[in-house]
Amino acid sequence: MSRGRIVAPSGRIGRIRPLPGRGGPRTPRPAAPQGAEEAQGGAKTLILFVALPMFLQSFHYMVDAGPLYYLSKAWPVLAFPLALLCLRGRLTAAQGVYGLTLVYVAGVTPALSMIHFGNSVFDALATTAKVWPLTYFFSALGGLLLLKPGEERLRRVVLALGIATFAVMWALWLIVPKSFYASSSAVTKLFLFDYERGYRIYMPMTFGLILMFFSARRALSSLSAWAWWVPVGFGLISLLVIYKQRTTIAAALVVVGLIALRSLPRRFILGLVGVGGTLALLAALTVLLGGDGGWTETLIGSLGASLSVRQETAATASRYLLVSPLSWIFGVGSITRFSSMTLNDVFGSDLFFLADIGWLGVVFEYGAVGAVLILMIHAVGLRRALRRAPVRAGTPAGDFRRALGDMIIMVCLETAIYSPVFTPGIVAALTASLIYLDAEFSAHGTGKG
Repeated sequence: MSRGRIVAPSGRIGRIRPLPGRGGPRTPRPAAPQGAEEAQGGAKTLILFVALPMFLQSFHYMVDAGPLYYLSKAWPVLAFPLALLCLRGRLTAAQGVYGLTLVYVAGVTPALSMIHFGNSVFDALATTAKVWPLTYFFSALGGLLLLKPGEERLRRVVLALGIATFAVMWALWLIVPKSFYASSSAVTKLFLFDYERGYRIYMPMTFGLILMFFSARRALSSLSAWAWWVPVGFGLISLLVIYKQRTTIAAALVVVGLIALRSLPRRFILGLVGVGGTLALLAALTVLLGGDGGWTETLIGSLGASLSVRQETAATASRYLLVSPLSWIFGVGSITRFSSMTLNDVFGSDLFFLADIGWLGVVFEYGAVGAVLILMIHAVGLRRALRRAPVRAGTPAGDFRRALGDMIIMVCLETAIYSPVFTPGIVAALTASLIYLDAEFSAHGTGKG
């Protein structure tokens, strides 16, 4: 068979028509003026500086903050219209969990508090104020979808707020006189004094902790990135010298330790886990077999009055729930501290604080049903924090995304002591932020908008 030849076309050549919408001359879009683009970016940054501390409840209990305290209390209502932006289309499993939990804790539990404690309708509804920040799962995500900040802008704002946290903390520590400190949280929530820990400043630490976790990840991403350990060490010193909240310090150390462990070889990690488990078992056996007195009693006594308060609150709550099995299942509700009769009056004790007994306090107020629903909310956050991210670890974007997840892990660790409904907006807003970032990474990479 003979080979054919390719010959040049002869005659008139037909015109090739472009596919509809795909060819032809394109009219270039007019570029936005540089000044307008910078103004838009500056507005985004300013909005983030204001909104992020509200969504992460930085001032929710900080009566010393004045207008910011009241703005934080009103923020769930003010930001709720943003939730409509993420409720379009098919309902996701996470949205279903949050929606069902809100219906139960804000609808069923107030009715139970009216039955058990004789609350008025107003007082019963007022007890739900602390769970309103659960709506941040919807409104924070809606706000991000509306504002559309790039990962880099979001990262810069969060880290700047972390730096500001430590700067303000040390400025207050060095400038504010000792006469401003008080032993009663009814007087101040910022400048506290007690005999076990001395003078301390109870700062909102969420952004500072995220800065520490991000810095630890950056330090471990490269052997030459040792300078990133400076924010980690400075943050830990600040927590030990000024903040002095034992549970928070312990949880932060655990998270930083987990970050470091993930960078080690698997065999080394298994060896450390084995040694740590053995030491923990020996310590537990020593405490159990140590009997009364001696160093065991000294160790328990060193924990201060906070341990005895938690023990008394836990015992009182348990006795009350044992009266009726249904109380364990559905809970009994609560009473606001502004009501004519408080829980301290009901139980005849000034040392009854549901926020100090973790999940037992949740069962007391919301029952096993409510506790399971709130546990599912934390499971949604943990699942998002631990999932494989669409951006590589070791990059600034990847380390920032994982640092937000580290903060969710830390909050979950703290619920062993602190009530998970004390600041539920932190997990809700961080979970929403991770959902937004993962979608941004998948669609546009590490956009810089």
